[in-house]
Amino acid sequence: YARILAAGVSYDTPSIGRVLTSSIIRGKGKGHELMTRAIRCCEDNFGKGTMITISAQEHLEKYYEKLGFRRGSESYLEDGIPHVKMEREDD
Repeated sequence: YARILAAGVSYDTPSIGRVLTSSIIRGKGKGHELMTRAIRCCEDNFGKGTMITISAQEHLEKYYEKLGFRRGSESYLEDGIPHVKMEREDD
């Protein structure tokens, strides 16, 4: 599951939020497939090259960097969990 939000809903840019997978399929590449599809959905609906913003759990920062996201903030707490704002802009 992943939510795709238009610019102005959570951030000034389109965003992907509330990404989750069932524990049954974790470790099988389905999360990567889900994020790839979510990014493609943003590109299809808001234009290729449009910046996409996420609020990532801090311990997953390196994972999101592999998908092209870059850190855009200091660490902050969201629901008691350290998060960082990350942004992706495809050239």
